[in-house]
Amino acid sequence: MVTETKVELVWNPINQPQDGFVADKGSRSIFSGAFGAGKTIALCAKGLKLSLDYPKNYGLICRKVRATLGQTTLKTFLELVCPRELIANYNKSEGLITLTNGSQILFGGLDDPLKLGSMGAGGIGFVAIDEAI
Repeated sequence: MVTETKVELVWNPINQPQDGFVADKGSRSIFSGAFGAGKTIALCAKGLKLSLDYPKNYGLICRKVRATLGQTTLKTFLELVCPRELIANYNKSEGLITLTNGSQILFGGLDDPLKLGSMGAGGIGFVAIDEAI
């Protein structure tokens, strides 16, 4: 069931490149920079924005190694970007967050290409890669 939830988003851009990346409506976006430039938080904010703008969207946010997600990208998403009121369900073992508007975000690693390949291309609204190298 899709629920309309009104909350104030907690993330605010710290610089213009971050703001531009999150606001960009192009089909492909890249945000690179030095350590501390805010790449991870901007990536999480963009994933949340796409998930809120397009109800029932399905997105993938991944990192080079899945084992590092919990203390990095996923932690940033849960603690600094996504208000708890927007999360309808969080399946920790699968790394799948379902939002109140029906959108889902899967957090995974690039270290399991068979799992990623089995998802297929149909139905995926966005893919975001954090620390791919």
